[in-house]
Amino acid sequence: MILRKIVPAIACTCLTMMIVSCGGQGDDLPESRTNDTAQKVVFESTRDGGYDLYRMNADGTGIERLTANKGYNRDPQWSPDGTKIVFSSNRIKRTQYSLFVMNADGSVPTLIYNPGAVCSNPTWSPDGSKIALDSNLYHERNIYVINQDGTDPVNLTNNDEKNYYPTWSPDGKKIAFVSERSGNPDIWVINVDGSDPVNLTNSVADDIMPSWSPDGIHIAYVSNRHSMSPEMILGKGETPPDELTTILPDPDNDIYVMNADGSDVRNITNFNGHDFNPMWNEDGSKIIFVSFRDRKRDIFIMNADGSDVQRLTDDKDMDNRPDISISRESWDTE
Repeated sequence: MILRKIVPAIACTCLTMMIVSCGGQGDDLPESRTNDTAQKVVFESTRDGGYDLYRMNADGTGIERLTANKGYNRDPQWSPDGTKIVFSSNRIKRTQYSLFVMNADGSVPTLIYNPGAVCSNPTWSPDGSKIALDSNLYHERNIYVINQDGTDPVNLTNNDEKNYYPTWSPDGKKIAFVSERSGNPDIWVINVDGSDPVNLTNSVADDIMPSWSPDGIHIAYVSNRHSMSPEMILGKGETPPDELTTILPDPDNDIYVMNADGSDVRNITNFNGHDFNPMWNEDGSKIIFVSFRDRKRDIFIMNADGSDVQRLTDDKDMDNRPDISISRESWDTE
C-alpha cells in the first residue's frame, strides 16, 4: 500500500497555526481546579449547557470542568504519561474540527493540527510520539497518523470507504479501526506503515469503537450483532417470518471482547439498551464505558469480564467518551 503524504501547503498551514497558543480560543475557568496526580477519568459532557470536557476521580467523585468556550469539545484521550489530553474542537471554525492538546488540568490548550477538515477520535501511540486520528480530508474519511506536535501527517488507509475510530496496539506496531469497505462497519487491523489490512469481525452486524487491551491480547468493541433486526439479516424489502420477528428485537449495542486475531468473541454486557465507548484501565482489569440506562447517557465501570458494573456519573445531561489515566503510582515514577 502506498501511503499518501498531505500536500505541503496544508502542512505549512498546520505548522503556522500550531505555534499559536489559543489565546482568544482559550477557556475561562476558575483557578480552583486541582492539580493532583490521582488516577483520573476525562470525558465529554453537556452538563453545563455546552459541549465541554471534564475530569473526575476514577470512583466518579471530584468532577471538574476543563474547557469552557462556545465550541464543541470532544474525543478526549490521555497521553501515555497522564500529563496531557488530546481532543478535537470546532472552536476555530464551526464546520471544522481541529486537534488540540492541553495539560491534565485543562490549562494551556494548544492547537496542533488544523487541516481544514473534520478531525475526530485522536489517540496517542504507546510511546507518545504519534497521534492517530480519522479525518474527512479529501472528502473521504480515513485514518491518519501525525507526530505528537501535529507535523508530518500520513494517510494510512487511503480508502474510498469510511475508516474511523483508530486504536493503537500496546506494542505500537498495529492500529485497529473501523472500516465500511466490506459494506458495513467491521473491526479491521493494519500495520502502522499502512500495509496488510485484515478484517477481524467480518459480520453483517455493525462492529465499532475498538479498544485494545493493555497486554495486547484482547480488543473490546461495540456491536449490535446479538439483536439484529430481521431486515438486517434478510435484506431490505424482504418480509421476515413471524417467528424471526418475535425472536429478534430492535437492534441495540453491547460491548464485546475478542482475541486480537478476531477469535473467541464474547458479549460482556448483554444489556437491553445501548452500551458503547469501552476503554480499558492500565492493568486490563476494568473497562470503563458509556451506557444509555434510565433514559440518559452516563459513565460506568465494570470488571473486564462484564461483572460488577458500577455507575460513575448520574446526570440528567449527556456524559460520553470516557478515558482513564494511568495510576498515581505509575505517574509518580515519571
